Amino acid sequence: IKAPFYIEGLIQGLTGAIVALVTVAVLHFRIQRFIQVEQGLNFELDLLPPTMILWFLVGGMTLGLAGSAFSVGRHLKV
Repeated sequence: IKAPFYIEGLIQGLTGAIVALVTVAVLHFRIQRFIQVEQGLNFELDLLPPTMILWFLVGGMTLGLAGSAFSVGRHLKV
């Protein structure tokens, strides 16, 4: 009976991580464009290295799972 709640927590955590990742990506590209076009500077920002993307996804899923485990443990004392 607990498994669907854990899966839901993982999915919610993954969804939240994807939203955060998209937000950071949009901000990264806007800042990069501002620096290069508006300011005339020619250097690259590396705000989204592959390990950071992995941390976003794994961290979001872990937090979602932990929240579900806490909730299930609190309400379903089996």
